[in-house]
Amino acid sequence: MRELMDKITELRAMPVGGGLSKEAPRVHLKAKLREVEDRFLSSRVRTDCYSEKDGWSGQIDVHLRKLLDGLGAFFEWFASLHPRRREQFRRTLRRLDASGRDLPEPFFEKHRKEWEETRRFFLSVCHHRKRTDIRALRERIAALETFLVERLVPSTLDDLDAIDALLEEASDA
Repeated sequence: MRELMDKITELRAMPVGGGLSKEAPRVHLKAKLREVEDRFLSSRVRTDCYSEKDGWSGQIDVHLRKLLDGLGAFFEWFASLHPRRREQFRRTLRRLDASGRDLPEPFFEKHRKEWEETRRFFLSVCHHRKRTDIRALRERIAALETFLVERLVPSTLDDLDAIDALLEEASDA
């Protein structure tokens, strides 16, 4: 169950707002880190803001600014490919929602807490940090199934009932 929870966020979130598309060239972290390292070493030599004796000090010059800009670009690139669990879950909910939009923050937080609590339960059980019985396990599995089914196959019956009630109200007026 823990594996399912981890993999669904990876699979459902990847195409939305970042990540590698099928057309994108595959760039490895090692190669990107080498670029950052090269820029760092070059900047240390060229800048007036660094000396072996005093370390980093002074006003930011053009060489240091290039290094800092490069670091910013690297972290943006890294975050697009390896989002934090919170952002990954937000992307997953967006993909699962028929509208494709983000939930309002209070609703998102409610769902995120529920997801993380369920994930921690399965993680603790599979790593033998938590003992459980079959009843509790079945309840967690059922809660996870309900959570996913509500998003994968949204129920429109309640919406249709509400629409019918509004139409009936309008026809009575």
